[in-house]
Amino acid sequence: MPKLRASMALALAAVMAAAIAVPAAAQDEASPSIEGPVWELLNIGETPADTSASMSLDAGTAAIFGGCNSFFGSYTLEGESLTFGDEFTSTLVECEPAVMEQEQATIAALGDVASYATEGDLLDLLDDAGGQVLSFGETS
Repeated sequence: MPKLRASMALALAAVMAAAIAVPAAAQDEASPSIEGPVWELLNIGETPADTSASMSLDAGTAAIFGGCNSFFGSYTLEGESLTFGDEFTSTLVECEPAVMEQEQATIAALGDVASYATEGDLLDLLDDAGGQVLSFGETS
């Protein structure tokens, strides 16, 4: 009987070790979610952002702070495919012309987004050809 208990204990230990190891391995392979974090705008195309702007994605709603106004619209995320709805609602605060130009360029660029790529704390929104449309850095 002691031999049977020892064998069962070893078998149980092996099963528990495997159960713990599998989720850790699966987690390492999973790509980070772009939903949830606040992303700070770094570039529009190849042009660096002049004004502090940010975006967050959550459950199909994109919330963007353009530097003066806030914008809200829909998005669809399927795998690495990402598209934004055609219409965004926004606040209507009159801002400095340069800030408003950047806001409008950011919102217009969302119409060209077809997918995304992440590397570390960077998020690139890409067009159909894989070219960078917008780039962001994770802030939180």
